[in-house]
Amino acid sequence: MPDGYIRVMPRFNGENGLSIEDHLTAFQDCTDNFLVEAFDFFSRMFAHSLDGEARKWFINVPNNSIRYWEQFH
Repeated sequence: MPDGYIRVMPRFNGENGLSIEDHLTAFQDCTDNFLVEAFDFFSRMFAHSLDGEARKWFINVPNNSIRYWEQFH
C-alpha cells in the first residue's frame, strides 16, 4: 500500500453530514493521487476510510460480493 496514505485518507462514519457519494468521490480522488490501480489495494484502503457503523457494515459485506470497484462508485 502507498506510504502515508492513512494521513490523507478521507474518513466516513455516516454521521458527519457527508453523503456516501461524496465520500466515494473523495476516496477515489485520494487513490488517484497515490496512483492506486489494483482492486485489492482499493478494497484494503477503503476499509481504512470507514469508521463506526459504516465500518461495521463493510466488515459484514459477504466475501466475494464486490467484484469490481465501479460497483461501489
